[in-house]
Amino acid sequence: MYTTDGSNPQTSLTSIAYTGSFQVSPTTTVKYYSVDLAGNLESVKSQQIRVEAAAPTVAISSPASGSSFAQNTKVTVSASAADLGTGSGAPSGVASVSFYLDGTTSLGTDTQQSVLDQMEHRETRKGHAQPDSRRY
Repeated sequence: MYTTDGSNPQTSLTSIAYTGSFQVSPTTTVKYYSVDLAGNLESVKSQQIRVEAAAPTVAISSPASGSSFAQNTKVTVSASAADLGTGSGAPSGVASVSFYLDGTTSLGTDTQQSVLDQMEHRETRKGHAQPDSRRY
């Protein structure tokens, strides 16, 4: 038996028998207990579940939007990434930052934790530096 409204599942009229997965809101405390075949009740336990629903953000900080460069010029692309989370729960963090040229050609993905901890991503590429599309 369990509840998601904060009530005691052993005494609440809102308790539900567990039959499989169930939906929760972004921050929910599930209270639950089990009963064995002899009728012995386990003490009530509690688990907070946080579902972060907000996507992280990334922004290219240099070069400036619309910049153009001569062919075969090395260009450093700098960006910052952030994950602010949702509601009262802590953000889950940025797992990776990926850049695409024209929405299809991968310029690179950074998953190094030290880089992500600093929320900074740097790539050096040849050619045009402004991706038309970014994917996360």
